[in-house]
Amino acid sequence: MFERIIDLYHLKKWMIYLCCFLLLLLWALLSSLFPQAVQTFRIANEIRINNQRVKQVENWGMTVQRLEVENKKLTSVLQEIQLQAPQDDELSYILNFFSEAAKTSKVSFLSIEPQETEHNPQYRVIPFHVQLTGSYHHLAKFLNIIETAKSVVKIDQLNIKTKGLIENELLVTMKISVYYLNK
Repeated sequence: MFERIIDLYHLKKWMIYLCCFLLLLLWALLSSLFPQAVQTFRIANEIRINNQRVKQVENWGMTVQRLEVENKKLTSVLQEIQLQAPQDDELSYILNFFSEAAKTSKVSFLSIEPQETEHNPQYRVIPFHVQLTGSYHHLAKFLNIIETAKSVVKIDQLNIKTKGLIENELLVTMKISVYYLNK
């Protein structure tokens, strides 16, 4: 039984070889009888391949155009973001200033969060949300230090609550804006 299956397999294999041989023989015969037909077929095939290449190049061109447009959009978005962000030296100066003011006045920061910079034609405003704790005396000293600074500082909001059971300890939430002239 297995020998018969193997023989059928070999028979199919040889039939395929014979068909391939006959097709090659037919191709050789036709190419010798009709050389112009073979040449026409080759030229038609080359035209088809070239058309595919042209389509690829057109697609690449459209892709390049789309990428250029996207690049311009992203560049303008990047420039806008760079204009909105405070300069690193400004932000570090402000944070160091707040830190020194807190240390001098003996208040403790719970959080300080820079917000999105606001732009005007002549100046920029860098707002901060600040949470701190300290006594009335320490808070007054902190506010005095930041309001008498070289930079223009404005306290936009101020919320004072007592912190828990300790009467002299305050929880302060405020919005502070620092103004800078545009360069």
